[in-house]
Amino acid sequence: MGNALLFFPALANGSPDDRTLHKGELSQSQKVIAQCWLHESDYTPAVPSGNNHADSRESIKTTEIKLGLRDI
Repeated sequence: MGNALLFFPALANGSPDDRTLHKGELSQSQKVIAQCWLHESDYTPAVPSGNNHADSRESIKTTEIKLGLRDI
C-alpha cells in the first residue's frame, strides 16, 4: 500500500518502448493492481482469437477457489 508505478509504454511516435518491459515479483502478501489506459487516438486491441473475458471466467473462479479467495 502506498506504492505506485507510472510508465509510458510507447515513444512519442507510438512505437513500443522496449525500456518499459517489466514483470512483477512474487508477493508474500496481498498484491493489488489497478490499470488505467489512456489512448491519444482510436485504439483497437490486438487480442488473440478466443481470448476474451467471458471465456476466462471459469478459469478465474477455479483459481480463486484454489487460492482461498472465494468459497465454492
